[in-house]
Amino acid sequence: EATRVLSIVPGLGMLANSHPGLVNMYIKPPHRENSGDSLHRSTHPSAGSSSQYHNIRFVSKNNGIKAGEELFVEYGNYWFSQRTDLFGLLPLSGDFVRADEVLNDFFKNTKYTNKTAEEKDELWKLHLQAALLQREQEVQEEEPKEEIEIDPVQELPQNISNTTIRLQNALPFDFEGAVSYNESGTGKASVP
Repeated sequence: EATRVLSIVPGLGMLANSHPGLVNMYIKPPHRENSGDSLHRSTHPSAGSSSQYHNIRFVSKNNGIKAGEELFVEYGNYWFSQRTDLFGLLPLSGDFVRADEVLNDFFKNTKYTNKTAEEKDELWKLHLQAALLQREQEVQEEEPKEEIEIDPVQELPQNISNTTIRLQNALPFDFEGAVSYNESGTGKASVP
């Protein structure tokens, strides 16, 4: 028998979709029957007609799934990163986590009450720009290209990395969007 098994899950399993920021289920590995009566793969005529792997199932993550909620499993970041021609630079699972942290930091540490709508937008844009510059500097440290100084009023470089663009795509561009994204989470805010 194989040392690694991948399963296609017909029936209920075909209902699950994937979104890196909304994974609410995981696939529980199948149970393997090891009866000792295995069919010899090259000599028995029934070899391949049945499987020793059974009982694959989906299990809810976190607090369960509400009625009417879509089912999302993890396809893996690789699946999305290899399809930029179809989807563009979609945020990956870590980008949604980081985007939620950027929003939480803004609302926790920024004094925005008693500000005009324009001032609130400007505060959010400065915070967003600083977060993206910080992310780009981290990427540069991992894969050095050129020196980038973090300065909240500095414009983003023209040649920012795909990693930073993915984070940018998980975040709103204005204060009103930041409020909405912060209430629902960036994963839920990214779907219509």
